[in-house]
Amino acid sequence: METLSDQASAKILDNPMGTDGFEFVEYAAPDPELLRGLFERMGFPEVARHRSKDVTLHKQGDINFLINAEHDSFAQEFARRHGPCACAMAFRVKDARHAYERA
Repeated sequence: METLSDQASAKILDNPMGTDGFEFVEYAAPDPELLRGLFERMGFPEVARHRSKDVTLHKQGDINFLINAEHDSFAQEFARRHGPCACAMAFRVKDARHAYERA
């Protein structure tokens, strides 16, 4: 016999969008160099830079961190007002078309 808690657990574990992890988490800080140093010490070396913006990619395995240091960006404005933050993230999905249609 299924209990209410079993039903609630199944609902919590339901994954209708088919999410499959994070593609990246984007960070900003009032002093991006401090954040870059922290990521380096945590084993996330800088592996790429955006062609025209002050955005860097730091990678460890399949984990991707971005640092947005673009001076006039929303991310930097937010960081100057509130401190270091995770300002954006992207989810991996198993089927992009399905996730888009479901959204």
